[in-house]
Amino acid sequence: MKKQFLWVNFVVILLLFGCSTTDPVDNVTPTGPIGSIREECTGTMHDWPTNPEKVLSDDVKLVNLSKTFTGYFDTLLQITIFVEEGTDPTSIWRCTEAIFKAVHLQGTRYDASEEFNNIYAINQAPGVWHDIDFILYDMIAQSIDFYDT
Repeated sequence: MKKQFLWVNFVVILLLFGCSTTDPVDNVTPTGPIGSIREECTGTMHDWPTNPEKVLSDDVKLVNLSKTFTGYFDTLLQITIFVEEGTDPTSIWRCTEAIFKAVHLQGTRYDASEEFNNIYAINQAPGVWHDIDFILYDMIAQSIDFYDT
């Protein structure tokens, strides 16, 4: 229920703010260009703790790290994470930005994509069948569920 609530809020925010018409600094970060979710998030989740008791124990020192992302959804996104002291968060930030980039590209109604059908492509040809990515499908399904409730 909590996960569904977060997704619904994310979709609502996405729909309210729309998507930016500008590219986020050519998708380049200090560590290089941001790739796809598959490229950036490989192995990242396996590095995260799988045992909640370990995270809550007194011997594990957690540090609070924040990062601000701009250029996606025509707004500013600030993410705060808690990681074990000494953890290099670079892979987490790159994975997070890859997710924002993918969702942004799928949900934009302003720019066409040569790689896939997005909201822009659907709006340009409303009576035509479109093959869409699972990310866009989930966004549309969540929007419909939210609208119906």
